[in-house]
Order: sequence, then C-alpha cells, then structure tokens
Amino acid sequence: MKNLKLLFASILLISAFAFNSCTPNKDFTPPTDEVLTHNNWSIDYFYKTKDLTPDYSGYSFLFSSTGAVVMEKQNETNLGTWSISADQNNSEIISINFNTTDDNISKFNQQWKVTGKTSSLLQFEGNAGSSQLRIRH
Repeated sequence: MKNLKLLFASILLISAFAFNSCTPNKDFTPPTDEVLTHNNWSIDYFYKTKDLTPDYSGYSFLFSSTGAVVMEKQNETNLGTWSISADQNNSEIISINFNTTDDNISKFNQQWKVTGKTSSLLQFEGNAGSSQLRIRH
C-alpha cells in the first residue's frame, strides 16, 4: 500500500512538471505572406505628407498568393502586383505596384517596410518614414 501511494505521488508530480512546461505560444502570428493572402483588407490609416485616411474610405485590398493584388472600391477595380523580401536588417519589405495612371492609387506604388503585424492588422512604413499605412481585416 505504501508503494502504491509513493507511485501515485510520483506520477502526480511528474505530470505536474510535464504540463507546466508546455504552455502554448499565444503570441504566434503566421508569416506575413500568409496573413496577407488569407484576408480582405481595408485601409485603417494612410499618411503621405498628410492624413489621407478619409480619402480611402471604402477601398479594400485583396492579395493573392500568386503575387497579384487588387484594390477595389464599389465598381472600381485596380490590378497590380506585390512581392515580399527582406532588407539588409532582415526587416520584411512589401513591394506594391499598381498598373495605373490614377494618382490616388499610384500612391501605394512603393516598398513598404513591415513595422507591425497581427493576424488582423498590418502596419507599414514607406519612403524612409514619410508614408505610413495600416490595413485591417
């Protein structure tokens, strides 16, 4: 009986240590390309020499895993391309290029440094900090 109690206590103690050392990582965010391509994004904030956010109300981005990007607002559709790379500091860089002469859309044609990321929000800085973009789904 004494051995049975000792065995039970040992199993309980080992189990406590095993379950306490395996905590899930609640801060995990998938890679940026996966986050981008699994959601439809709206412009949460856009700054380029001034706050342009109200001008882009109703616009949305859809990024494809094939490297295509679509910017839409109601019946207006703008097609472009995007790619992801890293700079010399290993910061993620998203390059966007819309094939348009529309100045409002071509403002997004630049390399955007990823400065913040969750599964529902991406934050970018462009042109050495003179532009800021935040998109949300």
